[in-house]
Amino acid sequence: MTEKKGLIAFDVDGVLQGYGGKISRDIIDLLRQKWVLGIISARADHVKVREEFQLDFSYLYDGSAFSQAMSDYPNLGRYIYVSDNAERKTVAEGGGWEFYQPEEFTASLRNFLNPIFDELFKIQVDGLKLALCVVFYIFNVLDYYTTKRGLEVGLREGNPFARAIMKMGWRKYQAIKLAGPALFVYQALTSEDPNYIWTACLAFGAASFAYAAIQNALLIAGRRLR
Repeated sequence: MTEKKGLIAFDVDGVLQGYGGKISRDIIDLLRQKWVLGIISARADHVKVREEFQLDFSYLYDGSAFSQAMSDYPNLGRYIYVSDNAERKTVAEGGGWEFYQPEEFTASLRNFLNPIFDELFKIQVDGLKLALCVVFYIFNVLDYYTTKRGLEVGLREGNPFARAIMKMGWRKYQAIKLAGPALFVYQALTSEDPNYIWTACLAFGAASFAYAAIQNALLIAGRRLR
């Protein structure tokens, strides 16, 4: 369950779209991901409006509405009331609420939505990082096999580098070539460091292995054509 940042209660008239205001259902859908949302209004049909906008609660505006909302939804940190009725500001703030005129609220909407967009961006970067881990290791395996094939050819041709690698032992070379990148991928997936750092590292690593694998393949193909 997503942790809520606080509670926002809307007046109806002059606030919600369709009732003379500009707070649309799209805005509410974005806000509901991080906020408990509802209505505090003097309208008799406030429950109907709550159902229309699929909000969490509705209270008839009276002397106890603000305290009742805080009692029903305790310990949320911030309690915000949005209304075009300036006379309610004193009542709301006296009960420990922040008060916004609709224009003030929409103007500062970015402050309420930024954490949501940050989370969506993080999800997208997580997906990209996972995809890059897969690509990174695929190219590592391709580089491993093309290098293996190139070393075998080089050994037959008396290449000193190939001879040195083979003398080290194929299993050791295999462990270094495959286990090292595997640990790197594991660290990239589990690290708490910023995602963009690992995304950049994985992209660079995948490109490097891809370049090496392609070069190996071209060298092997070139030898075959000679």
